[in-house]
Amino acid sequence: MLKHKKILLLAIVLITICFVFTVLSINNLNNKLEVVRKKMVGVEKIHIIHDTNTLLQECRGLHQIAKENRENGTLVSKEIKKTIKFAEINMIKLKEKNIHKTVKDLRQENKETWDDVDYFENYTEAIEKLNVSIVDISHKYGLVFEDDKESYKLITVLVYDIPKFSESVGVIRGLGTRILKNKKIEEKERYSIKNNAFNCINTLKNIRYFVTKIKKNEVLENIIQALETYSLKLNLEVKKIDKGIFERSSIDYFLIATQLSKTSKKLFVQTSELLKERLKERENNLINLIKLSLLFFFVVSAFIIVLFYFIDKKAKIVRIKKENEEKDLRVIANLLEKFYNISTVKDLSEKSLNFLVHELNAANGAFYAFRSKTKQLQLTSIYGVDICDAKQIININENIIGESISDKKIKILNIDDGATVVIGAMSVKIKKIIIIPLINMNEAVGSIQLSFVNNDTIGIKFLEKISELLAGYLFKIQKNEEIVKYLEIIDKNVIASNIDKNRVIIDVSEKFAEISGYTKNELIGKKYDFLKHPDLTKVELEKIWNTVTNNKIFEGQLKNKKKNGDSYWTDSLIYPDIDCYENILGYTSIGQDVTDKKRIEALAITDSLTGLYNRRYFDNMFIHQLKLAKREGQLLFFAMMDIDHFKQYNDIYGHQEGDNALKTVGEVLKKSILRANDYVFRIGGEEFGMICFIKDEASAINIANRVRKNIENLNIEHYKNSASRYVTISVGLSIIEAKTCVFDTNVLYKKTDDLLYDAKQSGRNQVKYKML
Repeated sequence: MLKHKKILLLAIVLITICFVFTVLSINNLNNKLEVVRKKMVGVEKIHIIHDTNTLLQECRGLHQIAKENRENGTLVSKEIKKTIKFAEINMIKLKEKNIHKTVKDLRQENKETWDDVDYFENYTEAIEKLNVSIVDISHKYGLVFEDDKESYKLITVLVYDIPKFSESVGVIRGLGTRILKNKKIEEKERYSIKNNAFNCINTLKNIRYFVTKIKKNEVLENIIQALETYSLKLNLEVKKIDKGIFERSSIDYFLIATQLSKTSKKLFVQTSELLKERLKERENNLINLIKLSLLFFFVVSAFIIVLFYFIDKKAKIVRIKKENEEKDLRVIANLLEKFYNISTVKDLSEKSLNFLVHELNAANGAFYAFRSKTKQLQLTSIYGVDICDAKQIININENIIGESISDKKIKILNIDDGATVVIGAMSVKIKKIIIIPLINMNEAVGSIQLSFVNNDTIGIKFLEKISELLAGYLFKIQKNEEIVKYLEIIDKNVIASNIDKNRVIIDVSEKFAEISGYTKNELIGKKYDFLKHPDLTKVELEKIWNTVTNNKIFEGQLKNKKKNGDSYWTDSLIYPDIDCYENILGYTSIGQDVTDKKRIEALAITDSLTGLYNRRYFDNMFIHQLKLAKREGQLLFFAMMDIDHFKQYNDIYGHQEGDNALKTVGEVLKKSILRANDYVFRIGGEEFGMICFIKDEASAINIANRVRKNIENLNIEHYKNSASRYVTISVGLSIIEAKTCVFDTNVLYKKTDDLLYDAKQSGRNQVKYKML
């Protein structure tokens, strides 16, 4: 009951939160809607003011031709009265008293005393006030605070540019009409009409610029093109007036200017309509969002109510289920106590079967373990049945026990009262038989058969838990038994070791001890590195450990040293041992003895006299090292060396001494290399080769000269040597910029051989080099 109240309270809280969120959202949307509607009112008011301005501009122009002749004057006067009446009606619609006063004052002025100039100036003053009112209205109704870029450009054109353009056209129309009527121009009039013509052109450019920045509108584009055409025509008339050419009548001129004024009004109307459309669209979007917010609230509230109804219902089911599970767990906990220190399949089967028979009140039972090698079930324990009556081996699908293994399902058989049933290991009068297959990771590991003289209900879920638990333990014990056997085989046949984080050996296999010549006690506690052969450099060794300490597996061949000093090779795999948090606890090394294989490989690539690599290996490694240098962008050192006057040395000292000299030179060359990827070869006869990676040109020359001096410093007597009293060598050196080098190995060999020839021709016992 208490939990039910908590669920109900939580539902109310969530609905309240949803309601508050919805109210805040709607308030925010309403505020935005109010702003948009206010802007729409502002646009409408600006439209009315601009219409009024257009009427006043027309009146101002008409006044300039009113007295040109009696007939026209009467007609124009009627038109003026009509126009000013429309202007007053607009002001009434506007409902802005201060702006209405501007037009009212203009009508009530004593016009009888006005001349043309008075009319022009008073109307111009009123128009300017109305233009200022347009700006005031735009501020008052928030139009200037527009976030949408395109709408802001339309407002700028509407509030500033079009009124300015219209007034410039109106001034040009009024002044030009008066000048043409009087057939003379005052300097003040000249300045004013030219200045307004200039403003007219510049303002139209601004309008054109802003219009290009908004979404293309064909009607708007056509109006602007018409404005540009009419502006050009009016500008030509202004230039004639400026030059004192008064050939056009004031009425014709008035009509030309009026054409431009009317087109300007069309631009205003079109711009205003576009802006209204945008604001209307925004208004509709906000209204739809408000509706969606309300819908969201009702949908979410309904969902919360339904959800918590089902949660409450589910909670009741869970409570009942939990009570049953707690009961089952107590039984399983008791079963787990029986498994403590169990290490054999027989022990597990006996203890678990006895426990289940007593816990479930079974009459008898049998436990079968699955043997993966024979694919059969083997009897490992029985209860309440004579061993002679029990079937020892059951094949898969042989009877219901085997079938339950194949189907991987618990089978419950209800038997008619008084019936005698023979099944598996049983032959008794029973009411129910339960077959429990033991499946671990979708693989069969065993089966339990229980028979009952009563028909009490036993939960299938409980039996599944028992099955899962026993299957896991049985699988683990079976694997442990297999592992013990495998470990014995591995210990005797696999070179394996365990190493701690400090590279100290903590355990080794018998095979490891046998091949190394040490006993297990001699190896355990020692640093793993003490077994490495001197040929394995410190750099290579650190590279191996850097690999495994970075949680990666090292795989490769290692050369090690036996207790008696001999060497042996292993094809090794070293991998880190990690915990569940990926912390390295130590390392495991597994290896295979490949010593004989390495000896055979070495014979195939080694010169038998000097112990250096032979010409065959040189041909392969030269290509390989050149590719490697290209890939890594390194400089490659390739030197060819020849013992000076070696034929004469053989003639004087004999071939035996010649062989000794070749061996000694080979040993010096071999000691001159320091890294694993430095190579020395006997290419043929008294000719040697050397390949290594270098940092720069100077390093290459130093290496070559050091090798040359080391040979001479052997002080092997050779009095027929023209370069020295001792055995010397001549060196041809190619420093290869592999990344940019276009030559193949054959060409590089030829070029280096040419350098060696130059060294000999230049006096021997020297180095000739070249960057390639």
